[in-house]
Parts: sequence; structure tokens; C-alpha cells
Amino acid sequence: MELALGPGMYSDATHVGNLVLGHLALSEGDVGTAGEHLLAAGRVPGSPVLKTFGPHFLLAKQLIAKGERETVIEYFDLCAKFWAREDGRLVKWKAAVRRREIPDFKFSRYGELTGWRHT
Repeated sequence: MELALGPGMYSDATHVGNLVLGHLALSEGDVGTAGEHLLAAGRVPGSPVLKTFGPHFLLAKQLIAKGERETVIEYFDLCAKFWAREDGRLVKWKAAVRRREIPDFKFSRYGELTGWRHT
């Protein structure tokens, strides 16, 4: 089941919620469901935070390591629709994934999902 709370201020919650569900699926060995949640996280319409600081990439990195390169490339394409300040990173990262490398997610929201909280 895909978590979908709607557009606007709920985009951040929908993005993070799907990433959390993806991490849970991956921890149970369900790579396919983890990939589905990664893509659901990328389907949000964006928010001021996502447009400025971008999405999270920890699950993407873990899925690349599991061989889910096409899923992660699709996630990058989805994120390109809302991440206004990505500065060409997504194109570089897609090229790295196609070369079977794990991109350097430095200067992105790569880390744990500790920065998000519902208020």
C-alpha cells in the first residue's frame, strides 16, 4: 500500500513516509516493495523544502547496492520534476548509476530521516 497524504504541505510527510516504508520493506528483504515506496516518494508534487533542499537519498543508495539501478534512475527523474535547486546533480548521479557506481550523495539530503518531524 502506498502512503499518499496529498499535495502542498503534506508532500514532505508523503515523501518521508514512503521512504520509511521502503526502509522497512528492505529490512525484511523485500527489495521490490522498497523500490515501489522509493518511487512513491518521488511522485510527490513537491514542497518548499523539497524544492529547495531536495529529497532524501539513503534508500536510493541502498537499492543501488541491491542492483535496483533502473528504479533509482526513475526516482531521480521523478525528483527532477520538483527539485528546483539540484544543480545538475541528478544527471551526474544517473550517469554514475549507469556505470554501475554508487553516486557521491555529498551535499544532498542523504542521511537518516531524523530531520523530519510532524508539528
